[in-house]
Amino acid sequence: MVGLNSAVPLPPANYFDAEDPYAGTAPYQPVAPVAASGPVFDYGGSDSQIARGIRSAFSGAKASLQGFGGMGAELVGADEYAQQLYADAVASQQAAEAQAPRVRTIRQVMESDNPLSSGVDYLAGTVGQVAPYMLLSGAGALIGRGAGLAGGLRAGLSGEALAARAATGSGVGGTLAIHPVMAGDQAVQLHEDPAAAGMSVGERALRANVVGGLQSAANAIAPAAMVNQTFARGAQQALAPRILGNMALEGVGEGAEEVVNQAHRTTYDPTFQMDPELIGENAAAGFFGAAPVAGVHGVGTHMAHAGIDATVDGAKALGAGAQWI
Repeated sequence: MVGLNSAVPLPPANYFDAEDPYAGTAPYQPVAPVAASGPVFDYGGSDSQIARGIRSAFSGAKASLQGFGGMGAELVGADEYAQQLYADAVASQQAAEAQAPRVRTIRQVMESDNPLSSGVDYLAGTVGQVAPYMLLSGAGALIGRGAGLAGGLRAGLSGEALAARAATGSGVGGTLAIHPVMAGDQAVQLHEDPAAAGMSVGERALRANVVGGLQSAANAIAPAAMVNQTFARGAQQALAPRILGNMALEGVGEGAEEVVNQAHRTTYDPTFQMDPELIGENAAAGFFGAAPVAGVHGVGTHMAHAGIDATVDGAKALGAGAQWI
């Protein structure tokens, strides 16, 4: 993740060339760190790191949606409006950078003079940045599951075939919900990157939607799985493994998103080199940032399934007893 406004030692200068997976892609002329206007609290208070993460996530999403609109405007020939939208997207990215949590990488935690305080800030900040996107994709997955279930029923499906149709709908819905954000992020990246200056409008749009689509699918892995777990009967799982498993899925998704982003850049920028450290940082941020959402979901589904199973077992026992009356 890029840009850090704190006394924690900053990463090397070239670290800021990379993409922040939650705050939107930073312009390729790196944004200089913005000095904090007031005291930064470790957690809580009017400037909590969770709140900073949420504000940064929303500003980053705004930038991506402006970029998505700019891409569409270019495709229909509204060049002047498109350039305005791209300029607005860059401004929103800069706002996301300024609003971001003060600690956004494990490296910065480890290099801090106060690792415990920085670790708390890191965890709080990642929660603020990850949770909004998980909820967005989860909402899409829920709608997609409903659509898949309805379509399966209309097609006369039942049993495992119907469950598979509903599960597929979750993945598709979660992917579509976040696609404009991911594709818009790529559109801004390609518009601002000098290495992509020779691309036509059509090529940039194609690349943005294909790469953004793959990133959206990666982002939807954990939310879709959690939606499907909510409705899964007969799939009891211990609470801790379910929570940790979903956190791991989100980490895998965030890491895969960055792999796709970097692999794509190698296709048009011969000077770009893959950055394994950033991929690992994204995966770690996804894992830790998913903790509250995965925790609430895990506890809720565990209790709900336990209650349903108890009710079903009681009904079966009552029915068996009735046979002897």
